[in-house]
Amino acid sequence: MATPRNTLFAQANSFAMLHGLYFGLVGVFSVALMRLSFSYEWTGMLAYLVVLASPIVAIRLTRRFRDEVMVPELGFSFARAYIHALLMGFYAGIIVAVAVAVYMTWFDHGSTFDAYEALLTRPDVVAQMKASGMDKQFELASGGKTMVQIVGELREVPPANYAASLIYMNLFAAPVLSLVVAAFCRKSPQRPC
Repeated sequence: MATPRNTLFAQANSFAMLHGLYFGLVGVFSVALMRLSFSYEWTGMLAYLVVLASPIVAIRLTRRFRDEVMVPELGFSFARAYIHALLMGFYAGIIVAVAVAVYMTWFDHGSTFDAYEALLTRPDVVAQMKASGMDKQFELASGGKTMVQIVGELREVPPANYAASLIYMNLFAAPVLSLVVAAFCRKSPQRPC
């Protein structure tokens, strides 16, 4: 027989799966915008705005969970909000990682790296990098390699490695983001009048 604690976790998990799908789609949209930014510069700023808005999206989704399940007399604990946000973040990270792996394996065919190389070799970008000294700083930091050479090496990395990197980053980011979300979503019990 399920204990109330198990029931609360199962409830948070089921909502987190659905909300993780929504949150993951926001992440996929952000990655797609970042990919487009190599060809259309204005989409890069839009991608950053989507990333910066992700805590707001996470808070709204957790509040939706809270509003659906909370009993006003009991409130909504920090721990319950944290568990929901954490699981939602993990599910979203898996969705983004799978989307990146699928895209890079079967649809990209190197076009991301081609677009990045084309961006780095544009005369205006080369001039900006030289004027700022960024090209020399990058060569010093990379052991004498240029950014174009690094892009060539990145081209050889298997798509699964990029997906794994996203999951690893998510393992560190989701717990921190969940603390922020839980702080905004907890609600004290209402006292009867």
